[in-house]
Amino acid sequence: ESNLLPHLFLNQITGLFNDPNELTKMSQAAFAFYKPDAAINIAQIILQVNADEPLVDIAEMDRLADILREEGLDYANNHPGGLPLGTGSEAYRSSAFARVVAEAKDIYEHEHVTPYFYRHPELFKQRIVAPSTIHPFAESARLTLDTAEDFEFQRHLTEGMGFSEPLQQPSTNEILTFLQSHPDIVAINKNVVQKTFPRA
Repeated sequence: ESNLLPHLFLNQITGLFNDPNELTKMSQAAFAFYKPDAAINIAQIILQVNADEPLVDIAEMDRLADILREEGLDYANNHPGGLPLGTGSEAYRSSAFARVVAEAKDIYEHEHVTPYFYRHPELFKQRIVAPSTIHPFAESARLTLDTAEDFEFQRHLTEGMGFSEPLQQPSTNEILTFLQSHPDIVAINKNVVQKTFPRA
């Protein structure tokens, strides 16, 4: 009995792929579901958060999207604007991103998604957005997650502040204020050398 279900499932899959009529139905259904303008209709604005940023500043990301919309920008970025490393985000219009996809040729531009925006300010209306408030400890904290030291830092931080779920996450300024009084935690990844990437 323990092996029966997987075998039945495999037989069903095999039957589908061996039946030309079923394959035609599946193809027609896929084309009926596909909408070439779905990205534009569903998501006018794309918010990008990188996998190494578990402590991204949600409030500032929302504000970034609002500014992009209100000012009619194609691309906005708050990474270098005064937030600590690992809490920034990017926002861009799906229509502008479609142009990036069509025109970007450089391997780096494909791998990192958005360099084509800031390498071509003549093509896209854009700006760097500073946070609503800049914490005095912002440049002293490394909140990204790239190394074993970063992981250990994050573990001590979340345990020290008593949160483990995204909805429990304190604000960036609350985290920075906590770290100001806990130099032992800051020291865990203080000496990690951040990788840099070419901007032009």
